[in-house]
Amino acid sequence: MKKIAIIAALAALLTFAIGTAHAAMFDFVEVDDVSNGNDPLTGFGNVDSCYRIGTTEVTNNQYAEFLNAIAKSDPNGAWHPFMDISRSGSDGSYVYTVDSHPAVAYPPLDTSYGSHPIRGVSFFNAMRFVNWVENGQPTGAQGPGTTEDGTYTITDGFSETRAPGATYFLPSEDEWYKAAYYSLDDGDSNPGYWLYPTQSDLAPTAEVPTGGANSANFAAAVGDTTHVGAYTGTTSYYGGFDFGGNVTEWTEGVSGMDRIVRGGSHVSSELPLRSTIRDPVDPALEGS
Repeated sequence: MKKIAIIAALAALLTFAIGTAHAAMFDFVEVDDVSNGNDPLTGFGNVDSCYRIGTTEVTNNQYAEFLNAIAKSDPNGAWHPFMDISRSGSDGSYVYTVDSHPAVAYPPLDTSYGSHPIRGVSFFNAMRFVNWVENGQPTGAQGPGTTEDGTYTITDGFSETRAPGATYFLPSEDEWYKAAYYSLDDGDSNPGYWLYPTQSDLAPTAEVPTGGANSANFAAAVGDTTHVGAYTGTTSYYGGFDFGGNVTEWTEGVSGMDRIVRGGSHVSSELPLRSTIRDPVDPALEGS
């Protein structure tokens, strides 16, 4: 079966089966080239099926839609003050609104965080977001049928696995890795892997958008997140944006009681953007 994947943030990635009607709120790129080998440098990257992955990271607009659907009361803390989303009202009638930011001198010039990636999402809430999409984006209290089951039956953050036949899910580490680093031409006209998720073995330039063919938002070059896909000339081989920098992305990968994040963020050095770096993180952490 072919699959599809989305990105949320401290980011999460969600996967869904080609041939089903995917959620209209997301755009996808297809990752094919079935049964590619692992990267000999790291041992990651082999995937034995086609899948699709979100063209961009999940945005504040998309996550605010989720919150307004399931967090009128918020017993599980799906919202966090670190997000670029404000909460108003009282328990039982909370409303969530995307924040604005000061004007910037680079495109796009609007002042809404709406098209910036969501940040401040724990692995628990990444799973809740995925479950909500898997369950058809329902409106209602957090619980079975909305956020607490579907693709994942939420328990301790490190032992959850995909439900058999799930349509949407977070990416395995191999699925994320292949979508970010694999190419049918890795610079020597042969299939292989790049060191950076910008189709390059050279570190990208940390600069404001729109940048060039090897640019990204990291090393505090911008001072904030940027709109998803703002580096219009820089993509992975399959056409995905921002696998390096902007916000860190969750995978299903496990290390002890931690989950693996990849890709680095707008404040990280270039090291976490490399294929060789995998970071174990407490699944309860809410960051960027």
